[in-house]
Amino acid sequence: MNAIRFVLTLSLLFALGASSDARAAAPFSVVAWVDQAELFVTPEYSIVQLHPGSAEPVLRRPMTAQATAALSRDRQTAFVVSAADAGRMRIEVLDAVDLRLRSSMTVQPPFFWSVETAMAQHPTRPEVLMLSRCWWLDLGTGEWVETPATLGVACSAYAASDGLSASGRYLLLDDVGAPDRSARTVVVDVANPRVLLREFPEGAGPLLDDAAAVLVQVGSRIELHPMAGSAMPQPFPIPPRWTYLRVLGTHRGVVYARGLDAVTWAAAIVQLDVQSGEWTTVADPVALDFGANMDVLDRWVQFVSPATEICLIVCIYTGSSQVLLDTGSGATVQTVWPTGGVVSRGRALRAGAAPVAVDAFTNPVGPLLLAVAMLLLAGSQRGRRRATLGD
Repeated sequence: MNAIRFVLTLSLLFALGASSDARAAAPFSVVAWVDQAELFVTPEYSIVQLHPGSAEPVLRRPMTAQATAALSRDRQTAFVVSAADAGRMRIEVLDAVDLRLRSSMTVQPPFFWSVETAMAQHPTRPEVLMLSRCWWLDLGTGEWVETPATLGVACSAYAASDGLSASGRYLLLDDVGAPDRSARTVVVDVANPRVLLREFPEGAGPLLDDAAAVLVQVGSRIELHPMAGSAMPQPFPIPPRWTYLRVLGTHRGVVYARGLDAVTWAAAIVQLDVQSGEWTTVADPVALDFGANMDVLDRWVQFVSPATEICLIVCIYTGSSQVLLDTGSGATVQTVWPTGGVVSRGRALRAGAAPVAVDAFTNPVGPLLLAVAMLLLAGSQRGRRRATLGD
């Protein structure tokens, strides 16, 4: 009897854990979020955790104003920036697991900040938050330790990505130009950002994973410009099918881009293998718009089109979408929100299952095994009681 009880208990644990394992296999997202169910309804803002393919968040932290969010380099901390009074910005540091508040501060930004501003944690100075690549804020002192003036470039407040290399050593800065110089993209060492290392054509980036080259899109081709030496750029013609191609990022020697089909005008995710020069369609069609961004975590690549606010007579939010790619199997999961949804840009993926209770009845054999286990437990208790009375 004990052997049967042991086997059934193990089976029950396996059945109940199956749904949890399925969730844990894929990462979840920590993002800024907006709900606007109807046109004239006041939007509701929050920081949330999302499972792949799920339209509804599993955990929410309400916000009083529109915000943006990005995870730390170890993905244990969420940095949240929102609008405060008198043109100031509020920075909250949250635990990425349960969204509990660790610290907060309010500062006056030296530039026109908005939720469309990309941000990232400094690779070697964890107390420094880098906004739009060029504005570095020390969260301990509230001091702006780097600005375009100290870096010697004229930066835009709307950088599409954080501009960092995979290792975090190098940073791309988009210099919009000045009367005495043309627009350009420069590379700096994050440890010594005031010294320009290399200069590339305007709009260059991102860097390859090993930082050996920088991507530059030139008309109907993509070029790899070496970071060192004087070798000629390596060209890769863009297939004629894909018009308005926009590179989103690189991962493990593969360049990912959002392309627009020249015939159907449907968007797709395409990839370029820089070793073979081969272009491949990853997902087609997708709901990603031209402002999509990308995040990577191990074998996972996530593409996000954030919702944007449009204000005419009233303010409304466009829709948003998210595509998660498993580079091991090639499988993709797409989620689309007709209005609102994800609004943040930047590092968002986190490994492991989000802290949500597992439903035992998501597995078809779970209820049966649970009932059997309860009956066995009750039988065992009755047997012990009879034995006690018999004594």
